[in-house]
Amino acid sequence: MLDIELIRTSIEENGFISHIYYFEELDSTNTIAAKKEIPVDSLVITTNQTSGKGRLDRKWESEKDMNLTFSIKKFLPLSPTEIHNAVYYFSYYVFDSILSEMQNSGSYFEKDKLFIKWPNDIMYENKKLSGILVESKLPSNVFVVGIGINCNQEIFSDSINAISLKEILGKKIDLNRFLIRLISNFSLNFSELLSSDHDTIFEKWKNSAKIIGKSCEINIDSGGISNGKIIDLNKDGSITIQTNSGSSKYHSGEIRISRFGQ
Repeated sequence: MLDIELIRTSIEENGFISHIYYFEELDSTNTIAAKKEIPVDSLVITTNQTSGKGRLDRKWESEKDMNLTFSIKKFLPLSPTEIHNAVYYFSYYVFDSILSEMQNSGSYFEKDKLFIKWPNDIMYENKKLSGILVESKLPSNVFVVGIGINCNQEIFSDSINAISLKEILGKKIDLNRFLIRLISNFSLNFSELLSSDHDTIFEKWKNSAKIIGKSCEINIDSGGISNGKIIDLNKDGSITIQTNSGSSKYHSGEIRISRFGQ
């Protein structure tokens, strides 16, 4: 269970989050966070998200009281051509916080099986562990970042390929402690996103993806499924994939990638 007062006293003074809105049940934290009456620097969190939003209108499944499902509303001085840097920043520091949680657990896990799936899902053994949805409200430069992390859930529907930290580590995750550490990680490293030079965060994100050189199956929105090999991850947010028809660059929303191989 979440201890909202503990969370509030731990993070409201760190300069990254100034307001916390807790709901026992919500359809989507991103939907609430996007409302005009919710100010920037807000955290919207629930223990029971019934219709979580994922990329490309996908649903995010979460069992009541078992996981972390929340949204952060921030002002980010990014131009329309720099929005992908917000994706790099938030997905990398979710990845980094998950890795720290696993390393501090004392349980055995295989580090190389934890990676960022382009552009922003966190995977373990090719199963989804966390999802991040970054929505920009341009030209206001207000961003709503929805984050879901599978923490203690052990049963998922057959329609999704998911895994939780408890399944990996064999022990229950303290949701309060984990959330406080995650928000602190965002706060301590926020200068990387505010900087005019985003090379640092891009390189961290790219090195954590671990998918360059791997084979994959790609579903191109313009039609058709084919096999390919990931050649590169590019600073502009695109991915370069080699297929039988040649090498092509794709941006988020143009393709879906699955079935990673060696």
